[in-house]
Amino acid sequence: MKIDEQIQIIDKAICRHIDQFNVSGRGAVSQDILKNLRDLVEHIMLKIYAQGKDIDDNWDTIQTAIKYVKTRAEWRDMTRFHSYLQISVSHYLVDEENSERLMLKYYVFLLKLKNAMKNLFAFDTLANLDKFPLNTDATQQEYYTLFEL
Repeated sequence: MKIDEQIQIIDKAICRHIDQFNVSGRGAVSQDILKNLRDLVEHIMLKIYAQGKDIDDNWDTIQTAIKYVKTRAEWRDMTRFHSYLQISVSHYLVDEENSERLMLKYYVFLLKLKNAMKNLFAFDTLANLDKFPLNTDATQQEYYTLFEL
């Protein structure tokens, strides 16, 4: 499968989950989205490595792309986001409450990814990201204030 196709498949799944917010709630939606984020970031890294060309998507090229992007200062935020995802969601399913916290933390990174894809490649992703509910209760807001990175 080509890289653009894979990004579109992952993007479609994430957007579908966001659209389910009213049915499933933010915790469940966050949990479902987190399962897809590492794949999305790695495929965007592959697209960056390929300089926008639609190259084959396989494990070796993804690993090469990750290494390449990590050497580029302009992609520092993406590298950091990828590291967070490797730690937080790579092999475990995070419970709904912690999934919400992670998604709220990762929202800025997602917005940057969306803008980078649009600006660099004229590639629309995360079309309904603005529908993800960012409003939090006072307890959660206090948590984020205490643990900001």
